Amino acid sequence: MAINDLYTATFRFESISSGFHTTMSYKQTVGTNDQDTMTALAAAIAVLVEAPFKAALSEDVSFTGIVVNQTVGQNETPGRTRFVQPNLGTVMSDAIPMGGCAVLSMLTDAPNSRFNGRMFISGIGESGELNGAVTAAQITLLAALAVFLGTTLTSVGSGSATFVPSVISRFDEGIKRVPPIAFKILSITPDLFIKNQRRRNTRFIGAGAST
Repeated sequence: MAINDLYTATFRFESISSGFHTTMSYKQTVGTNDQDTMTALAAAIAVLVEAPFKAALSEDVSFTGIVVNQTVGQNETPGRTRFVQPNLGTVMSDAIPMGGCAVLSMLTDAPNSRFNGRMFISGIGESGELNGAVTAAQITLLAALAVFLGTTLTSVGSGSATFVPSVISRFDEGIKRVPPIAFKILSITPDLFIKNQRRRNTRFIGAGAST
């Protein structure tokens, strides 16, 4: 690991019928290359987001773990955090169908809005949705989650690394960036309406903070 390396954390969930995931990206801004940092990053993210994710999700959904992979930089073994199961959501309501997602919109320091990001979150309870809109109570839960997702992680691993929540940009006007670059996330806010995803070609559905 080194300064300006980029990482993607995949949050994995399961329900009775299927599995799904969503992702968050980070840019290393401080610290040294160290073999334990990848696993330490997964653990540090887990400390922040485990409870607020569970608070926002249906009791039908289990938060199974986090996997961190390197997007830009020297290839390293992924870091993993697995939660003791069952690790269920706490909203006392059936989950909405897996194609329906709550959305967190991410404002970045990019020069224009096309490099902002979105996180799609399946598994919220039926009580958190009314006629396609996200209820005020669910918005509050998602806003609390957004605060933790937007938190910079410091003193991670023995290399004392710092990781800044970011949106990774892989393309610019149709041209692939080699390597991808990252824009710092300035704020994360819940959208007011449920988004219906139609991609069903894999067992895991969800999208993350990237463009």
